[in-house]
Amino acid sequence: MTTTMSSSADAVNMQIVADLEIEMMADLYRRMSSACQKKCIPTTYRDPDLSKGEAICVDRCVAKYLEVHDKLGKKLTQLTAPDEKVLQKLQQH
Repeated sequence: MTTTMSSSADAVNMQIVADLEIEMMADLYRRMSSACQKKCIPTTYRDPDLSKGEAICVDRCVAKYLEVHDKLGKKLTQLTAPDEKVLQKLQQH
C-alpha cells in the first residue's frame, strides 16, 4: 500500500471514530436528560423556570450520571487492555 493510500485510510478511520464518538456522546446526553428529567421535574409545571429544588436535583443527577459513565469507561478500558495487547502481538507475527 502506498503512503498516500495509507494516510487516506487513516483519515477515513479517524473520521469514523470521531463520528462514533459524537454519536455516543449524543446518546449519553439524551439518556441522561431523559432520566434526570423524569426523576427531578414533575410532569405538571407550575413555573416556567426550575425551582431551586429541581435545579439541585438535576445538578446532582447529572453529576452522578457522568461519574458512573466515567467509572464504567475506566473499567471497560481495564478489561479490554489485555485483549488489545494480544491483538497487537498477533498483528506483529
